[in-house]
Amino acid sequence: MSAVKRKLASARRWAYAGKPTTKPTVMPMPGFRLPMVSLAFSLAVLPGASPPARADTLLLQQAVPADQAGIAFLLIDRARLVLVRARKEKGLEHTLEVTLTGEPAPVTVSLRCVDQAAARQVLDALRTPGLPLLDVTARCRL
Repeated sequence: MSAVKRKLASARRWAYAGKPTTKPTVMPMPGFRLPMVSLAFSLAVLPGASPPARADTLLLQQAVPADQAGIAFLLIDRARLVLVRARKEKGLEHTLEVTLTGEPAPVTVSLRCVDQAAARQVLDALRTPGLPLLDVTARCRL
């Protein structure tokens, strides 16, 4: 008899003996296989195991009014960034031009931000160890 089965039998005896116990009542569930669970757990916590690598991206999102059409999400791959240019317009508005590598030619995306602080927040998020998600609603237009 395996050690697991002995422990389960011991726990059942304690549960059915009517004696007060500090041991938890362990009842086997139908279809429950303890060896498979322990194997899966041991594989999940192997030392040095790391989660699968994912692309370093930034998701910019904004709320678009129901009666208007517009871009709601923009996913930018930080590895494809070539150049980000910030230009001050009249008043407080700033325009960000994000240039990405592309085939056959580079792609440029423009964002219009309401002020310098909003533009700086997007610039900071575009940096390599930056945020994975940034909501720019009411601060920038995609």
